[in-house]
Amino acid sequence: MTKQTFIQNLPGLWEKVILTIQKEGEQAEFASRIEDIRQGSYVLEMPIRQNGKISLIKGDNVVVTYNKADSIYTFKASIL
Repeated sequence: MTKQTFIQNLPGLWEKVILTIQKEGEQAEFASRIEDIRQGSYVLEMPIRQNGKISLIKGDNVVVTYNKADSIYTFKASIL
């Protein structure tokens, strides 16, 4: 994968993302959109819980999932 291809596959502004969190054997998913991109970080709209009972708090580790025309992509992130 070239650097240009890698950059093209990153999520852009207003793209929908799903945040998945797992804690103590429980799992929850949250839907959101990318509101801004600042200094290598994504700023998201308020995540809306889709399922599960876990809340997101500062320091939580999540898996971010998003779609592009050719595939579904994921990466790990932390809530700041």
